[in-house]
Amino acid sequence: MKKAGWLKDGIATSRGIVTVHGEMLKRRKMSEAQINEWNGFEKKTVASKPKPNLESMTKDELEALGREHDIELDKREKKASLIDVLKYVVKR
Repeated sequence: MKKAGWLKDGIATSRGIVTVHGEMLKRRKMSEAQINEWNGFEKKTVASKPKPNLESMTKDELEALGREHDIELDKREKKASLIDVLKYVVKR
């Protein structure tokens, strides 16, 4: 996409080309691909989060992971039972 001289500093949005202060320079509907091309963004693939190695984690780390999944774990239980609960939850 070629930028005209007066639009060279513009930022593409779904509504059109705007200045850094939000002032509309040119009204034009733009697709996501056009916006990314104008602004110079390349589509990046998002790497999936690797599954945590539960056996190497401490009870505190297991408890924190459980809270991320909205589960409250009791650290007074054995580590193996905490891991069993988390394996069931993280699998989903």
